[in-house]
Amino acid sequence: MTPMPRPNATSAVRASASTWLALGAVAVLGALSPHLVSAADVGSKMAVAAQDEPTARAAIETLEQGGSAIDAAIAGSAMLGVTAPVSCGIGGGGFALIYDAAEKKTFALDYREVAPKGYGLDTYRSKSAGAPIGVPGEVAGWVELHRRWGKRSFADDLGAAVRAAEGGFLVTKHVADMLADHPRLFLGTPYGAVFAPQGVLARAGDRATNRPIGATLRRISAEGSKAFYEGPVAAEIVQVASAAGSPITLADLASYRVAVREPIRKTWEGYEVVTMPPPSAGGILLFETLGLFSKTELTNMGLGTAGYVHMLAEAMRGAIADRMHAVGDPAFVPDRSRELLAPDRLKARRASIGSERTHAAPRFPLEGGTTHLVVADARGNVVAVTTTVNGSFGSGVLAPTSGVLLNDELTDFTSPETAALFGEQPGPNPPRGGARPVSSMTPTIVFRDGAPVVAIGGSGGQKIPVNVTQVLLCSLVFAKAPEACVAAPRFFTPQTGPTLSYLAKDLPPLPVQIDLMERGEQLKTLTSDTTAVQMIAIDRAGGTVRMLAAADPRKGGFSIVR
Repeated sequence: MTPMPRPNATSAVRASASTWLALGAVAVLGALSPHLVSAADVGSKMAVAAQDEPTARAAIETLEQGGSAIDAAIAGSAMLGVTAPVSCGIGGGGFALIYDAAEKKTFALDYREVAPKGYGLDTYRSKSAGAPIGVPGEVAGWVELHRRWGKRSFADDLGAAVRAAEGGFLVTKHVADMLADHPRLFLGTPYGAVFAPQGVLARAGDRATNRPIGATLRRISAEGSKAFYEGPVAAEIVQVASAAGSPITLADLASYRVAVREPIRKTWEGYEVVTMPPPSAGGILLFETLGLFSKTELTNMGLGTAGYVHMLAEAMRGAIADRMHAVGDPAFVPDRSRELLAPDRLKARRASIGSERTHAAPRFPLEGGTTHLVVADARGNVVAVTTTVNGSFGSGVLAPTSGVLLNDELTDFTSPETAALFGEQPGPNPPRGGARPVSSMTPTIVFRDGAPVVAIGGSGGQKIPVNVTQVLLCSLVFAKAPEACVAAPRFFTPQTGPTLSYLAKDLPPLPVQIDLMERGEQLKTLTSDTTAVQMIAIDRAGGTVRMLAAADPRKGGFSIVR
């Protein structure tokens, strides 16, 4: 690509940017977050960071009652499905990355949604509400997590969510805002009984109940997976999904299985970073970015400078292109992670990007409504779980008797038109029956000297790996506190175009903006940002364990440490 012309930047511009970064960055980062790590957020035994307070409390109470980090993750995920159905629930699916302290081993569980067997391009192109519904994996994921690592009964793990659904919970500001953005799902519809019982949308602080989902969770807690994938719940899911235009069948539900995968790993600057393999493309973006830069190089650029932002954005654009060229469901296409992350390949990629020019993602050749929860327990186990129904409130298709709100995950397949932008036909991620669409979810655990030191992940669709990478570098390279890193301004690089998107309040200082534009970056402001990153850091300096947890203020996150 021909570099865009760059006028001479004055020394005053660069000095101004450097002065702001050197003198004001920490104060600005701190001012952004209403929920910073305080003395109450630092402990030595257990930690939770979640999207909302009820979820964090359900998880920490599980730990205090003798449950494992995995029990707490199940309890938190179930609670989130009740309090934040905009993001997740039993009609969706997710990924879990688990560090088992007893075995000293990390496991990756994929319980992402799967396309029905009868699904194809015609269904993908359909405008019907049911077309994007994938076979949910959430319940199967919980059951498998509990079978392997649960210390309490499964009913105990789901108990807090059942009580909240049947006895009531407070609507958070984030959920209230999303209700206002999607009134058609709740006014005059079966779901109105939950969030608009009097024909008026619930507001922040209102109490809501969801007795149908409470009853379904009770059945699942007693009967396990068969309560969801067989019998009346399954029959109702098929009925409402089919009526909405989905080809899903009872056989699709009955045949769902959790996939246990080998995590991908990268050694970087004394750390071992472990994350999800395909069908996640998030780990590829994170690892490619780490592989292109040394800690010294990033430190010398300076956190938040135009050079730092630009070079990270270029690295991420290259990874986005690699996703389009090479990442798909490993049941259908080869897993090319090793090839994509080969040192020689990344060295060649690094040589192709420069500080003075900007690419659009499709110019890089191959060269060869989600939420996140992190938990650490006193036994040394660590869990990073990302769970989703994809878009806000998923497909909007509700099974009213069981209370199951179904996902729209199959929009994550790549359309032929988008694949063509990258020179692919059909590419590795086309709409097809039985496949898991490529995901951006990036649950990640970082180790030092064999012990976990960071657990992190996020929500926000294709923004997830971009956000997780920025927050992780803030911590590992610049040694900022977790709360400062999760609250800091973040940029987003879209699939096409040399664009950097920021919330208006998060735009860098004018000198940095000018510098970025001189490098060919096109700045765009976003009117809203419902992404979030949750993080736990574990400090073992001096032989004393010190846990810090940080939950993103963008969704009203909440963290607890004991």
